[in-house]
Amino acid sequence: MTALKKHVVLLSGTVFYIGKIPGPGGTIGSCAVYGPAALLMYSGVSETLFNGIWAVTACIAVIMSVFVGRNASKVFGKADPNEVVIDEVAGASLSLLFYPFRLEVGGIILLFFLFRFFDIVKPFGIRKLENIPDGFGIVMDDIGAGVIPLALIHISRFVVL
Repeated sequence: MTALKKHVVLLSGTVFYIGKIPGPGGTIGSCAVYGPAALLMYSGVSETLFNGIWAVTACIAVIMSVFVGRNASKVFGKADPNEVVIDEVAGASLSLLFYPFRLEVGGIILLFFLFRFFDIVKPFGIRKLENIPDGFGIVMDDIGAGVIPLALIHISRFVVL
């Protein structure tokens, strides 16, 4: 592996070293999404721009997660190291797609807790997604954990007035 490739895996996998912050890597990686999302909402950004930002972020993070997943063991010495948080960024960003602004920041906080719950507990077959080979398993469980809160938040639009 070239030095450049190793550096790209390290930087993107840790999301510019956010994953190196001591503590629960998945929670810290999730904060790298939900924190800026809350700040964007407070900044008065349009709903269209907000959703575009998270759609692009989710796409880039999914692609980079697969790349990192294929190379993580060579760089970090293990298949799914705690400091690799790009997969959390992918799943958390996915949960924000088409976010209903009327739920405001409280909804973002709820998404954070829902995402972390589903990422940790991995119900509904999410755990099996980790076994997908060739770098996809590292991100697929987080995508599964992001899709459920995404669905729940959109279903809530019809339940909550």
